[in-house]
Order: sequence, then C-alpha cells, then structure tokens
Amino acid sequence: MSIMAKALIGAAGLGLLIAPMASASIEAKGTFVYGETVYPDPDNGKCLGLFSSSSTLVDNGTDATAHVFTGRNCTGTVTTIPPHGHGNFPQQKLLSVYFSF
Repeated sequence: MSIMAKALIGAAGLGLLIAPMASASIEAKGTFVYGETVYPDPDNGKCLGLFSSSSTLVDNGTDATAHVFTGRNCTGTVTTIPPHGHGNFPQQKLLSVYFSF
C-alpha cells in the first residue's frame, strides 16, 4: 500500500473520530435569569455581562454550572450556582457570569 493511500485512510479514520465531538452542544440548555438579564441557552465558557437594578436573586435554570462574579469580565469574587439551582445575593451586585459543564 502506498504512503498516499495510508495517509488517506488515516485521515478518513480521524474524521470519523472527530465528527461526533463536533456535533456536541456548546450551549447550556435552559434559561439563566438575574434581574433584567435573561440568557436562554447561554454559550458554555463565554463570559457574559449581567444587568440588574435591584434584584438579588439568581435562577440558574440551565443544565450547566453558573459561575457568577462581582466584577466585569468574570473578575472579582466568584460564586457557583449548580445546574437548576438558585442563589440570593443581597450584599453583592453581580456583574458577569460564565457557564461550564
């Protein structure tokens, strides 16, 4: 078998291994709510800004862990909210969040 044929067979096999991973979801399924901020199916691993004038309640209705931060751009004090969990932050204003599985 030629080197070119072996390379093509190897590339085809690699493609079969990668294809299932490419179809995996990169979104947290469900809705995250904090005050006026509502994120349906938010992106996994992406830092998102939060906006709330008076709310202290977080509703993480997603299937991922929400990491909420007191600073912008996912900085400052962080607290995790489990999938389908809730949190109350009367002493802190939350400014950003990201999700992880």
